[in-house]
Amino acid sequence: MKIKLLIAFLFLTWTGLAQKRQTYQYSDEVLVKYQLEIHPAQTPKGWVLLLPGFGETPESVLKESDIPVVAAQNGLLVIIPFLNASPPSFYIDELSQKALESIVNKTSERLKLHKTPFFLGGFSLGGSGAIRLAKRLVEHNSPIPKAIFGIDPPLDFARFYQSIERTIWLSQSAIASEEAKYLVERLKTEFEGTPENNPQKYQDLSCFSYQSKDLNQLDWLKKIPLRLYTEIAIEWQMQERNRDLYDINAIDCVAMINTLKILGATQSELIVTKDQGWRRQQKMRNPHSWSICEPRALVKWLLKWTL
Repeated sequence: MKIKLLIAFLFLTWTGLAQKRQTYQYSDEVLVKYQLEIHPAQTPKGWVLLLPGFGETPESVLKESDIPVVAAQNGLLVIIPFLNASPPSFYIDELSQKALESIVNKTSERLKLHKTPFFLGGFSLGGSGAIRLAKRLVEHNSPIPKAIFGIDPPLDFARFYQSIERTIWLSQSAIASEEAKYLVERLKTEFEGTPENNPQKYQDLSCFSYQSKDLNQLDWLKKIPLRLYTEIAIEWQMQERNRDLYDINAIDCVAMINTLKILGATQSELIVTKDQGWRRQQKMRNPHSWSICEPRALVKWLLKWTL
């Protein structure tokens, strides 16, 4: 019994020392209110800018996922920003992208991370924003991520818009219908219209466009490792949300990774999970959740690119 208690004490002590959480407040940014920082005990092997999903706070991310804690325990510094936008940011607009780029540059400068491997990732629209930001950083010769990951992100916003319109028209799910009514109006605002009357805007702001014949849209990403996570769970989608394959982000994730592989991007990966999607705080099944990304496997993959 004493040995077990000693082991438990040592384990708790080690995990306590393995990370330090602190909040950094911004006073010189219009859109960025603060960022939550999870520091490893030692000099970071790398650092991750982790974008929350739509409407999430950094604190809610910690309640839904162990990615930040596991990353810090394995030597990665994790930065989770909060964009003080109303309504909540989609991350892909110019103002949000400028703010995120500023976070990368200012954090790198303040914490002296110029030579430390940098990673980008996020959940849902946070994943979309991470990929958009990576492209922006490449174009601006800013710190370029060693690798990128997205957890069930919408990537083709023309497809996203059309599926939302169909949900409003067809769905018998009150949850899905109300969410769709809000999103369709937000998309019209963000993209200055519909895919029919402003198709170029949708192609320009999407991470991937299935309709586009320009394969050069993904040239910038061919040499950067990308990992996308998705959980199809089509029976749940049909029963609980009246959705089919056209209505879920998996269709974007599969198409984007497949296209990258065709173009020779051998470091692009698609992780399709099964029965892993759960919302911790709601204690409900939902395949569109942080939980489809297993933290230890992700961190192991990230650490591979620090060498």
